[in-house]
Amino acid sequence: MNKRTIQLSVVATSIVVAATLALTTLLVNDENPTQSPRAPQRGVTPATRDVAATPETPGASAAPVESIEVVHAAAMTLSEHRDWLRGFNESMDNFALAQELVVAGKAGDARAQLVLGRVLLECEIFKRSIAQYKQGTLAERAADDLATRPYVSERSRRNLLRQVPRCERLLAEDPFAGHDLPDEARGYRYWANRALESGDPLAVMERAVRSIAGRGATSEAAKDPAFRANLLSDVRHVAFSGDAVALFSVGGVLSHPSVVADPTYGYAWQVAACEMGYDCSKQNPAVGFGCTEDGTCDAGETFLDVMQRDLGAVKFAEIYASAQDIEYRITTNDWDGLQQYVQIKE
Repeated sequence: MNKRTIQLSVVATSIVVAATLALTTLLVNDENPTQSPRAPQRGVTPATRDVAATPETPGASAAPVESIEVVHAAAMTLSEHRDWLRGFNESMDNFALAQELVVAGKAGDARAQLVLGRVLLECEIFKRSIAQYKQGTLAERAADDLATRPYVSERSRRNLLRQVPRCERLLAEDPFAGHDLPDEARGYRYWANRALESGDPLAVMERAVRSIAGRGATSEAAKDPAFRANLLSDVRHVAFSGDAVALFSVGGVLSHPSVVADPTYGYAWQVAACEMGYDCSKQNPAVGFGCTEDGTCDAGETFLDVMQRDLGAVKFAEIYASAQDIEYRITTNDWDGLQQYVQIKE
């Protein structure tokens, strides 16, 4: 593994999220051709247009700046909720998980809302991947789909087959039965929007990824100030939430070549997230991407181990020093000091 591999690994989370969000948009448009999704708000402040969903026009306004108190209030439930992301990663029955998430989501747990959206999305994608096969059990239909794709990697094959027990009950039963919810609550976009409106930091970073994807290769000068201001607003929101999972995503965004010229500070945000509690071991599927199950990596190795080995001790020491400063400035609510680590391309 070399520096190029490091660059690919640290932005992989953002790329995966961007691909998923692109697919979500396609599915939403397919399911609701005449319905426009609600424009989610940034935390609890007035909304600004999502640049991934709405074309920018000259003079588009930037997101208003939230007070630190508002950001902290939006993140209050994060210290109390269950680790829904881990539950999702380990789930073998998304129906049972969805039943729990509905209850928590209705009660205002923003992370539960976000994960419920992911649960519904995963099984919707799986359902569509085997839709052309009408006969046999779910497992047999998945096997029929794989038989038409002999060059699929073993990891992808395993992941598809894993969806069978995860999604079988959810595709056959209704986890929303008995709940007083609108019809659109059976779709993943409803819960993703609820999480964003509730100020969930990870949902905020997913919006940032959408914005990057929507920005494309445009050279419109009038669009850049709003993009920059909105991205800074999202990073600020996440930074002061203290959510290590979302902070790791900040690092992915700030390592993306369409956002920054030099990914070094993006690496530092990733390291800071690891130091603040994010699971940076290869056993975390968002870091190792299933390599421990494949037996292709050392299960005891961490993201920091790989970075130090491949970038060298001197470069890693520089990144680690920046990460320590980022962590300090987060804990002291020093946004002015943090902005030196958010070097967005002009």
